[in-house]
Amino acid sequence: MGPHYRSANQRHSTLRVVLAYAVFGALWIMVSDTILFALIGEAARAEEASKFKGLGFVVVTSVLLYVLIERTWLRQAGILTSQLELLRVFVDQAPAAIAMFDRDMRYIGASRRWHDDFQLGDQDLTGRSHYEVFPELPAKWKEVHQRGMRGESAGADRDRFERADGTVQWLKWEMHPWHDGKDSVGGIVLLSEDITRQVVAEEKLRLQALVLDQIQDHVTVTNLSGVVTYTNAAEQKALQSDRIGQHVEAYGEGSRADATQQEIVEATLGKGHWKGVVVNRAADGSEFLLDLRTTLVKDDEGNPVAMVGIGTDVTERKQAEDVLRESEQHYRTLANGGAALIWTSGPDMLCDYFNEPWLRFTGRRLEQELGNGWTEGVHPDDFDRCVQIYASHFERREPFSMEYRLRKANGEFAWILDQGSPRYDSTGHFIGYIGYCQDIAEQKLFELALEQSAKQLRFVLEGSELGFWDWDIAAGKVDRNEQWALMLGYSPDEIRQTTRQWTDFIHPEDRERAWDSINSVLEGRSKLHRLEYRMLHKDGSIRWILDQASVMQRDPGGKPLRMCGTHTDITARKRSELELEQHRHHLQDLVEEQTVDLRKAKDAAETANVAKSSFLANMSHEIRTPLNAITGMVHILRRGGTSPQQADKLDKIEAAGNHLLEIINAVLDLSKIEAGKFSLAEDLICADDLIENVSSMIRPKAQAKGLTYALELSCLPDNLLGDRTRLQQALLNYLSNAVKFTESGTITLAAKAVEDDAESALLRFEVRDTGPGIAPEALTRLFSTFEQADNSITRKYGGTGLGLAIARKISRIMGGDAGVDTEPGKGSRFWLTVRLKKGDIGCGAIAAQSASETEAILKRDHAGARILLAEDEPVNREVALSLLDEVGLMVDLADDGEKAVQLAADNRYDLILMDMQMPNMDGLEATRRIRRLSHQAEVPVLAMTANAFSDDKQRCLQAGMDDFIAKPVSPAIFYGALLQWLAKSGSR
Repeated sequence: MGPHYRSANQRHSTLRVVLAYAVFGALWIMVSDTILFALIGEAARAEEASKFKGLGFVVVTSVLLYVLIERTWLRQAGILTSQLELLRVFVDQAPAAIAMFDRDMRYIGASRRWHDDFQLGDQDLTGRSHYEVFPELPAKWKEVHQRGMRGESAGADRDRFERADGTVQWLKWEMHPWHDGKDSVGGIVLLSEDITRQVVAEEKLRLQALVLDQIQDHVTVTNLSGVVTYTNAAEQKALQSDRIGQHVEAYGEGSRADATQQEIVEATLGKGHWKGVVVNRAADGSEFLLDLRTTLVKDDEGNPVAMVGIGTDVTERKQAEDVLRESEQHYRTLANGGAALIWTSGPDMLCDYFNEPWLRFTGRRLEQELGNGWTEGVHPDDFDRCVQIYASHFERREPFSMEYRLRKANGEFAWILDQGSPRYDSTGHFIGYIGYCQDIAEQKLFELALEQSAKQLRFVLEGSELGFWDWDIAAGKVDRNEQWALMLGYSPDEIRQTTRQWTDFIHPEDRERAWDSINSVLEGRSKLHRLEYRMLHKDGSIRWILDQASVMQRDPGGKPLRMCGTHTDITARKRSELELEQHRHHLQDLVEEQTVDLRKAKDAAETANVAKSSFLANMSHEIRTPLNAITGMVHILRRGGTSPQQADKLDKIEAAGNHLLEIINAVLDLSKIEAGKFSLAEDLICADDLIENVSSMIRPKAQAKGLTYALELSCLPDNLLGDRTRLQQALLNYLSNAVKFTESGTITLAAKAVEDDAESALLRFEVRDTGPGIAPEALTRLFSTFEQADNSITRKYGGTGLGLAIARKISRIMGGDAGVDTEPGKGSRFWLTVRLKKGDIGCGAIAAQSASETEAILKRDHAGARILLAEDEPVNREVALSLLDEVGLMVDLADDGEKAVQLAADNRYDLILMDMQMPNMDGLEATRRIRRLSHQAEVPVLAMTANAFSDDKQRCLQAGMDDFIAKPVSPAIFYGALLQWLAKSGSR
């Protein structure tokens, strides 16, 4: 190490070695000859001995020099090691991001800040290559490192570092070489500062400035003294200068201003804001008016830092208001001179004007009517409807027309027609409503007489047992009397006022014929609709109906407005006609033979159906049991921690398991539908959440293929009830097919409400793709069971062919339908409709609880609860035990029903998990016996089984179980059920 690096200790150590050597050499030279002559005495022999003395001097001094130098260097090595250790400690504990490297770019030490800035966690970096830790380092930085090894220093105030995961860090860094004991470069030291937030903030400020320059409003920023620090482009253009560095008083004053500039500054500092009109003066002396709003800006700690003013140029508007005031006075003169009742309201929905005819009609003063005062004169029976119509149209800025009774000056109520329209000023700003009212008392008397006449007609029709219907074609509303509904076995409350429901009631084979007859009358080709056709009774039977109708009202252009008709039940007559026809052709014997054959065929079909159901149930159990083990083990492995490669393989195992489960569920669903045992759940359906859920599952698949995924959504009701799982299943099938068959372009999911009333809504979902389309010959079998567009053994795409068939069956069960519109080479549009009831609770009232929250509550509130697990299959037992252990529950195991009963008799449990199929005694019998034990009569018993049919669930509940969890078990569903029943049992 060069002299300029030597410490005082090093100089002292060197000096001690030299002194010791000098003292020894001096003593040897001065004393050795004297002692030698004294011992020998003879000059010749002394001369000979002197040679050996010289050799001895060399040997002894060499050994002495070696020992002294060795001790000196050991001492210096210890000092160096101590200093290096101190350096490492300093680097490790340094508050800045510092790393020290040797010549091979291996870490000697790195600070805590270095680990934090580069997300290295608690890794031990000592001895590791910098390029191994950061394989993504660019070549330019590696070249800088080599320059450092050559003794150069370098640095950058801002440098971009793109990480391997795609994230970007902005760094300010320095590099310096460090030297070893030989004055050679021993390595480099890197000092780094993460300035990402600073760079992002600067970019954000730059973008904000660009945005502010694009808006038309005038923006000014000042310090707390009122000195301008920023003005946007609109302000600079208006002022013809930027005024930066000047006090806001330089903007000028004026008599039309609401306050002086200094008063505005003081008000903003005192109250935090100010609003009013100010006068600003441009460089050329011209003035303009601003509607100014100021705000006091505070930092994260609540300390004021600046003031911001945003102003809108209202010079022209103020001039227009002056003109408007003159025009308004002219308008009031005209309004008061007519017979119409006129009112106006402002943008706050409150009425601000009533003309003199209105005041004469009501006999009240203007002050009494202003605001909401006019509503005091509305008849109590009309009040809610009147206010609701007014408020709803006001919010949508739509014209309205309504009839209500208003109290006159003499105290009597008179019917008026109130027609309101939104008002806008010359700039298009909404300024309120204007309404024109007219007295319609005579018209109402005529309508009441007409309504009474209609009631009498209905009474006559009901007495004659005729069904009556009245179709308001323009409004799309159909009124039907009670007899019409009773003919088909329904109560009047079950009948909706839609033509769609009437169509649904008609036998499918007669629908086209019925509508042809109706349209013939509507189009003027016939005067009377008279047709016999079949309709579907509520109990599933057929009713023959004679339907007679004609158009009762048309507009001046001949367009039909109203059509009325009657229904007569002619089922008995049709039956008689059929029986006569059978007797006439002497077919009774043949009918009996066919009946016997049909009965045999029916019995055979039912036997086959029972066998099929039994086979499917067993197949489901045999597949779900190992599938539960697979999914459970995947969950256990994930919780234990995995490498990225292992996680990828677990994802593939889980995806394969889910695919297999989807196939099983599809087969079971199809079996239930065909057996007539398929039932739909009635869950709250949050349409937005459902669409986001399916989108989150399909969007990554689309992006992986380079496809664009888009949504086209209308506002959907939020209080719908239906089978959320089945609807999601149908949409996922459509979207999965779209992604599967589309190689490029866009996948679009659209949703809208086709019909929406107080009781239900008809939703239509569409999935559009830009795929190859479907050949016409394939469309006829596309929605058939086990069919696909391409059924050849060389087909490119997989699948069972069940998805579309089940989607159509589910949609029809839910009151809708499903289909496809396609054109080869231009893509396809798959659609489905479902009719969903409406409930009392909307989605906004439901708060979801995540699986992690459920697990945390279980650990907090029920850790230590005692559970009995009855499961015979070892792997499934291990999976269940692992899930229970994770939330701190104490578990006793039983591998058959008999052991479960014995353990339940000897112990008290907070909850019992029971498999259905077990050796020696099944779970159903074990549950029955446990329920006979007095101390276990109330303990929750949950079935956890691979028997997933609804009949299996019913058998479990009849045996005394409280709930049913189907395998494979989802941890989220499993923990949710545990939390629900442990809370009910009072476990802590």
